[in-house]
Amino acid sequence: MGGETESWAASWADRLQSAADRALGPRPEKTGPALRVLVTGSRHWRDRGAVRRALLEVMDELDPDDVRPTTLVHGDASGADNFAALVAGYLGFTVEAHPADWSRGRRAGPERNQRMVDAGADVVLAFPLPGSVGTWDCVDKAEKAGIRVINKGVPREGTA
Repeated sequence: MGGETESWAASWADRLQSAADRALGPRPEKTGPALRVLVTGSRHWRDRGAVRRALLEVMDELDPDDVRPTTLVHGDASGADNFAALVAGYLGFTVEAHPADWSRGRRAGPERNQRMVDAGADVVLAFPLPGSVGTWDCVDKAEKAGIRVINKGVPREGTA
């Protein structure tokens, strides 16, 4: 990623942490099993703000008083995945990347998606755009596994 993206995220994270420290004071030590948030999205996703807002919203919704550590699970692709990883890193989350092994051909993406779902998540944030075949594959696998999915992108084609 370019320096511009990293400096944007660092600046944003510093402002967020300063505001939180002023408003809330020091947070208790994080203990217990990590909350796990899986992000899947289009490689062409460009709305960094939507990714940032979605991560913050889902953390508040899961439990605003929860002090467990948080792990972001992602597929290590450009677009939504990398935006989420960058923001999560600055928020102090553990970032768990699951890159696809493209030497395995077209099955690499679906295999990677299954590995992420099998690793477990409390919730999936999806950022699909039209034609997001891999994103929808991951969403389908997560739903089949009983993981809640929140779609922050376009609806699935053929649905309203």
